[in-house]
Amino acid sequence: ARIRKSNAMRTAMARSEDAVPTRADLERQKKVLASLHGHRWPIPAAVLRPESHCVIMVDTVSMLRELRRLELSKVIGIDLEYHRYRSYRGYTCLIQLSDGETTILLDTLRIPADDVADALRDMLLDPGVLKVFHGGDNDVKWLRRDFGLLCANVYDTQVAEAELGSSCAGLSELWTRYTHVRMGAAQKQAFQGSDWRTRPLSSAQQAYAAQDARLLPTICRRQLERLWTMAKAKAAAKAKAGSGGGGGG
Repeated sequence: ARIRKSNAMRTAMARSEDAVPTRADLERQKKVLASLHGHRWPIPAAVLRPESHCVIMVDTVSMLRELRRLELSKVIGIDLEYHRYRSYRGYTCLIQLSDGETTILLDTLRIPADDVADALRDMLLDPGVLKVFHGGDNDVKWLRRDFGLLCANVYDTQVAEAELGSSCAGLSELWTRYTHVRMGAAQKQAFQGSDWRTRPLSSAQQAYAAQDARLLPTICRRQLERLWTMAKAKAAAKAKAGSGGGGGG
């Protein structure tokens, strides 16, 4: 029997005041999730073989063409690095986008905001592409505020992990739980607090930023597998309870 999308899956598909879904949006989203069940994901091999991972720094308008490498991807991890210190509003310094094999680091300090918006708008609004964030409320807000960009079909790994009953849903914990990558909380906090305005970015900053986005599709895939298993178990239990309720004649 076909399993309907569970409440946990609906909750994991992050909503925000910036993009209120219509009924048609939700129906498209349901079809995308269904198509991902059993989908052949290229991610695990990339996790096991880091040398196969391609990272591209895009810091000029002409290099925005590199985003075409992600055109056929159905699942894209997205993360932003932001600067707030001594700034009233703060601003986005870097946008990372990855399908798990190719990661684009988009330098938003060197590329005009209008060009960034033009390059990303179609991808972010495409309901056929699942955009994966972790704790993405601020990311979605910053994309709208700094670039006028909205997102359709968003999945939040932090929300999904909470729905799976985990009390530890930080990104470094999810790396440990779902991938072969390990990073201590102190080390991750140091990178998060580093000055992302610095140009050129250090090789360590670039590696960290790329990994943040690169592992999101893997985490999403493995969470979806667990959510599907949970939904099937609940459906089976409900069917068993229903069949046991009938009385004999």
